[in-house]
Amino acid sequence: MGGPVRRVSRRSLLKAGGAGAAFGAFGTRWRGLVDDPPDDRPRGTSGDGDASTADPEIDLANVQGNVLAGFNKDHQRLLFFRLGDTERARTWLATIVDETATSEEVLAFNDLFSRARARRGQETGTPQASWLNVALTHPGLAALGVPDAELSMFPVAFRQGMAARAQLIGDVDESAPAHWVGPFASADVHGLLLIAADAPSALDELASAHTQRMAAHGVRVVFDDTGRVRADQPGHEHFGFKDGVSQPGIRGLTRRQNPADDQQGLPGQDLLWPGEFVLGYPTQIPTPDPKSGESANGNPGPISRSGPAWTADGSYLVFRRLRQDVAGFRDFLAGAAADQGVSVERLGAKLIGRYPSGAPLERTADAAKSFDPSKADPSRKDPTILDARKISNFEFADDDADGKLVPRAAHIRKAYPRNENTPTGGEADTQTHRIMRRGIPYGESFREGSPPGSAAGADADRGLLFLGYQASLERQFEFVTSQWFNKVDAHQAVQAARRQPGAPDDAALHLHNRRRLPVPAVDHRAPAACAPCGATISGSVATRARAARSRAAAAASRTRARRRLVGALRLAQGLGELVTPHLRAAFEAAPAGDLDELGPRLGRGCARPVPLAYGGRLLAERGAGLLRHVGDRLLALGGADRLADVLLCCLPLLGGDHGTPPSCAA
Repeated sequence: MGGPVRRVSRRSLLKAGGAGAAFGAFGTRWRGLVDDPPDDRPRGTSGDGDASTADPEIDLANVQGNVLAGFNKDHQRLLFFRLGDTERARTWLATIVDETATSEEVLAFNDLFSRARARRGQETGTPQASWLNVALTHPGLAALGVPDAELSMFPVAFRQGMAARAQLIGDVDESAPAHWVGPFASADVHGLLLIAADAPSALDELASAHTQRMAAHGVRVVFDDTGRVRADQPGHEHFGFKDGVSQPGIRGLTRRQNPADDQQGLPGQDLLWPGEFVLGYPTQIPTPDPKSGESANGNPGPISRSGPAWTADGSYLVFRRLRQDVAGFRDFLAGAAADQGVSVERLGAKLIGRYPSGAPLERTADAAKSFDPSKADPSRKDPTILDARKISNFEFADDDADGKLVPRAAHIRKAYPRNENTPTGGEADTQTHRIMRRGIPYGESFREGSPPGSAAGADADRGLLFLGYQASLERQFEFVTSQWFNKVDAHQAVQAARRQPGAPDDAALHLHNRRRLPVPAVDHRAPAACAPCGATISGSVATRARAARSRAAAAASRTRARRRLVGALRLAQGLGELVTPHLRAAFEAAPAGDLDELGPRLGRGCARPVPLAYGGRLLAERGAGLLRHVGDRLLALGGADRLADVLLCCLPLLGGDHGTPPSCAA
């Protein structure tokens, strides 16, 4: 399975139309904002006051509905607003308190809906409902007259806003806030009114009523976005993968359904303390319990607190508007699959960790050890694998430590490494970085052959409206993005250190697997869990690159080759999964003179033969891994476009010509 190893980047597939913001989704009583009395109920205890390992009592009537229950509606409107006069704004907020859906209400409805659908065998005739939730930014709280002393109590990430944290979370270059759509790079967004309904007519009616009420109170809508489930592929995001496959379970809420493990809801769904997602409740402990011997820790940790006391029962909301280049994604898969001699379906599954159906590449707990789900989607022969009790019932460290089934570069493994070790700890630590993910597609589905400028065309604006709830922006969203997604080889380095005595060198084993089936490593600088949640490529908000427009004017064949190469080297992070420690050491230990000679020669476009020390045998044999480091050096010399030209003339060498180094004219 030879051929060059191709890479795809989030910036090339998640394009212009991006935005991001951080909000506070506080309890529905809006303590401190509409003068409700404080709730003195002991937080995070069971009904009898026992604060041990008993499941906590969650005040579901005071937690907004989309946080713990999830709206699960086919149609949603996101009305981002700016407040005006403080008193009028507070009056408006007070009018919607009783209309704000609670988790108690939404959970009851979702249960009723599920029962009705199961009995009828279809959704026709099932009950319907419309929901509303609201969230506020830090500038929004200031506009409501929250005292400075209380405003200063909020964490830095919330006070600064997402645009100010761009460097930390990887929103740079074409993804920088300067390229975001709407007003999200400024302080003009004071809050979000989230409206959800089963039918477009009901959604529009409710949105119209609320926009009129907002206007009457001096509240201005500054950005209006609409999300809807794809009619042609319900439950799937625009790249075609099943959405919302895996969510954390919540103690005190999620029903235990695994007889073999009372620490899980559905099989494979670990139960977490609610303080990971809602303020005022116990949290996870990031270290194993020495008494149980388990890698996770089921004991309650400290009560989650953030900001003033009235934030109890609230949550921090991350919003990301992710535009998806579906045509580019399909082109990449087709080209890379042909290069590697594998099917498009298999390559896509290797990138994500799941097939489009949602079936995992990993063996589920009930599967035989000889079963290899990575050859083809196993749900075709056994549809029961898509059952909620099977679809996420697997771990990584037990029988796939080297990534033979689910590569370490796969999205679901980067986003949630389950029970394998990471640079910051093991499973207990991982459980402190989970996010309650919500999201819905926006835009029309892409259809091959649709003309440019049409709603279904390749250039149309489509993607995902991602919302993620957590108790800590820094420990959850920002950590997953900066420490797991943006750091290459993070999990691989730890796995190498954990290999058993006498076992093959993990680095060599990992490279061997990639040489048999070189799986492109997607650059995932994204919020945890995105489109689809736990199942597909995610990325931080990206914008249309000016360089991409100039390349589009070039000849078609040259443009296609250049895009692939620039994507490979411009975001060298994606190559990290292929780079092993001993190769890196070999490159760094090479004589500086050879590198000094190599740079100018390649910078001129391979005008003379490349020195064998780097451009010949070593690059031919180890090219996939070494290219990252060569690329990093050369990008500084000549920029991405020049480097793309260089590599175009060096491709024969990467294709396996071990004889002489390449030579071509500038």
